[in-house]
Amino acid sequence: MTSSMVHLSPICKGANHLKMLLKNNQRVGIVFSGGPAPGANAVIEMATHLLLNHKVPVVGFVRGYKYLVEMTFGQLKAGVHYLDMTHGMVDGIRESGGVILKTSRVNPGKPGGELEIKCEADFKNEQKTKTLKQLLDVFKLLRVGALISIGGDDTLKTAYYLWRLGLPTIHVPKTIDNDYFGIPWTFGYWSAVQKGGQDLRNYREDARTTDACIIIECMGRKAGWLAAGTGLHGNANLILVPEMFKGKIDIDNLVEQAAAMVVAREKAGKLYTTIVVSEGLVEKLPESQKPEERDAHGHIRLAKAKIGAIVAKKLEARLKERAVFVQKAFSEPEGYVTRCEDPCAYDVILGLGLGLGAFDLVAAGHFGQMVSVYNDKFQGFIIGSTPFKELIDPATMKVRNRFIDPQGDFMRLIQAAQYPFGKNK
Repeated sequence: MTSSMVHLSPICKGANHLKMLLKNNQRVGIVFSGGPAPGANAVIEMATHLLLNHKVPVVGFVRGYKYLVEMTFGQLKAGVHYLDMTHGMVDGIRESGGVILKTSRVNPGKPGGELEIKCEADFKNEQKTKTLKQLLDVFKLLRVGALISIGGDDTLKTAYYLWRLGLPTIHVPKTIDNDYFGIPWTFGYWSAVQKGGQDLRNYREDARTTDACIIIECMGRKAGWLAAGTGLHGNANLILVPEMFKGKIDIDNLVEQAAAMVVAREKAGKLYTTIVVSEGLVEKLPESQKPEERDAHGHIRLAKAKIGAIVAKKLEARLKERAVFVQKAFSEPEGYVTRCEDPCAYDVILGLGLGLGAFDLVAAGHFGQMVSVYNDKFQGFIIGSTPFKELIDPATMKVRNRFIDPQGDFMRLIQAAQYPFGKNK
């Protein structure tokens, strides 16, 4: 599957879909679903301002899809469950953390079990599309003529399902995990790395002061981008991400790798260590070691697995066997606090650019697309889009992810930043 990203600027010249929305007395809906990410408000601010400037009303849905699928149309209240957006509501929110519309993990496209859509043929199954069609009825009653969806993998799939069932929909990619295929960096990633790196440096000084080994566990369900960025920015001594390992992970081998590094540092006179591990390592554990608890999307609750704590416990036991000076080893989680951090400059600008792209797609009537940004040799910031069908496998309904290339330069950077032990390490 290759990407055929399209530059939006030429497509949007002379676009007149907004006139059709006005003629039909329709408005544009904005929904944010899934975990927060710094920069979300920048997307909402830009898209809302531009649509209102063109006299197109905007309705923002509170807490994602929660109220839309759990309440009847008659129960929904303006100002409570959905907001008639104004310039005043969004003016200047680009710099703030959190999400003005709030969020939830309610997923209308994934009721679970046998009712889940798993292939193209399922769109003809009345039972499997029942919740989605009820959602479409609510949108129709609320005069939603187009939807801007903002969210992660599962929200992208919901956007795709709604589009396949007839709702003009476009999607804005969101995840601090930065594992979206079709965009080089997702908004929120660099803000989370900034915050995580700052926290890691504090942990590092704690480890230096107390002669300890601290394991920092970072979010990242499938890919190790966030753990890698946090470790690089915060000067970690060892970074462990899923892409470093083929097949299932042997925890004892992983701990042995960490212990060897700690012992080498001890011999160099450094009696403290910081290690960053990605929670996505849990996905590579043998099935017998994975937690059973799942979230609303059916994913393993990685936080419950406590991969950092497991590594810390085993590492401390291993160091008692190998090290002369036995360090205490303990684990600290890092991730959830970064999701609502005030966005850094890059994420604000990226969010604004994606908000502009969302407006462009609606204005052009170019639906069934995900907004993106990319570079070429001559321009450093191009707003484009990629079709849903290039992001989702129609045979399996699985979303295409983007991992750290084990042979690529980013992986080389991770490895180069850890060895040898320099003065600042």
